[in-house]
Amino acid sequence: MTGYGRGEGVLHDRAITVEVRAVNNRYLDCNIRIPRLYLFAEDSIKSRVQNTISRGKVDVFVTLDGAGAEEVRVSVNRPLAQQYVNALGELAQLCGAESYRVTPESLARFPEVLMAEKAEADVEEKARDICRVLDLALADFDQMRSREGQRLEEDVLARARTIEELVGRVEERSPQTVSEYRAKLEA
Repeated sequence: MTGYGRGEGVLHDRAITVEVRAVNNRYLDCNIRIPRLYLFAEDSIKSRVQNTISRGKVDVFVTLDGAGAEEVRVSVNRPLAQQYVNALGELAQLCGAESYRVTPESLARFPEVLMAEKAEADVEEKARDICRVLDLALADFDQMRSREGQRLEEDVLARARTIEELVGRVEERSPQTVSEYRAKLEA
C-alpha cells in the first residue's frame, strides 16, 4: 500500500524531522536520505523500517536542524601557516617588495591552514534520538495505511453489493429470458 508519515521532535537541543513515504512494490526497497554527518544511524533506521513495513518502495527523509554545526571545531594548523608565511615572505623579496605583510584572510585561503574537526560525540545517543522520531513517523505512516485500508474495504464491499444486486436481477429475469429465447428460436 502507499502511505506517508511524518514525525518531529526536539531531542538534546536538536530539531529532528523524519518523513516516510512509500508506494506499492513487490519487495521492500528502503532508501534513506540523511545528512552525511549522521550516516552512522542508517543501519538502525533501516532495521526499524524493515520491522514495521514488509513491502513497498520506501523513502525515508531525515532532516536535522543545525546538523553538525555545534559538532565542528575549527583550529589553525600553525606549522603549515608559518611555512606559508615564510614562503610568501620569500616571494615578496624575489619580487622586490620591501614591505609585504601577510593578512589572516589571505593566509586562510590556503588549503589546510584552517582545520575543521568533528568533535567527539555520542553516536549511539544520536542514533537513538533519530530512531525515536522515526517511530513517530512510522506510527503516522501506519495510521494512514489503516485509513487507506478502511477506504479500500468500503469500496470493495460497495462493489460487491452492486454485483449482488445485478446477479439478483439476472436471476429474476432468467426464466423470462429463457422463454424469450425459446420464442425467438421457434419463430
